[in-house]
Amino acid sequence: MGGCRRKTNDIEVPRHVAIFLSTRSLADVSLKSTASAEESLINKLKLFGVDNQGNIVESIPVIHNPPQTVLRTISPKVGSLYAIANPSADMEDANPTNVSDLMSMTGDFSTAPQSPFLMSGIAVVGGYNVNVEMVRSVAKIVVSGEDGFIVQSVAVRNTPETGFVFRPPTLTAPSSARVNYPETTQKTVYVAENTTQSPTRLIVKGTFEGRPNEVNVNFTVDGRLVNIIRNTSYSVAIGMTTPQDCNITITISDWDDQEIDKHYFDND
Repeated sequence: MGGCRRKTNDIEVPRHVAIFLSTRSLADVSLKSTASAEESLINKLKLFGVDNQGNIVESIPVIHNPPQTVLRTISPKVGSLYAIANPSADMEDANPTNVSDLMSMTGDFSTAPQSPFLMSGIAVVGGYNVNVEMVRSVAKIVVSGEDGFIVQSVAVRNTPETGFVFRPPTLTAPSSARVNYPETTQKTVYVAENTTQSPTRLIVKGTFEGRPNEVNVNFTVDGRLVNIIRNTSYSVAIGMTTPQDCNITITISDWDDQEIDKHYFDND
């Protein structure tokens, strides 16, 4: 007596995950780096689920004002999560299909970095808890005066107008035109990552012994050109001995200042 064979289809069971967002500092690769979590502003979050073959299998709609821990249900095919914090409108509407598309995405820094900062993060999905370390796509430069030099304004010169959203595995930068940011009275400025041989520089105006003075700052340490790396803090201290002679000290460190990150940009 014959019987019927029932075919059982594989059922994909969605996974419930808790996505924890943290922000870490990324020091210049030539220096010792320590990671540190800190409070950051994220008003929008875009997530892409990628399978183990590098294909995007899930695009999660933009989450507005996400909590520090985001609870989501994702496809069981997702092996990694790629996150973009504070995406622009064109990034929200983008439809990448694989990791290569994600790694080629660029942000626009033609006028000045946006606030809150554009950030990115990648995490492997291995269980219920997923920790995504978000890395800012910009660097912070803090300018100060010493030995009688008083800083009055800072202007950024020759900075890239575009930059990769996700940090590539090697120190590369997209082919990009260079732009100048307007002079600002703020002593802290934010610039796009620059790993090219066309270095970013500053024009710092101030006074010494009551007289106007202007200093050009090139980013060199011990006589060598240094890259401007995202999520890194550059402290520029300018001291003067005479109106013609100045000493510039550049210190590169992890970006771990919580308060300054909340300031909005003023390039008027």
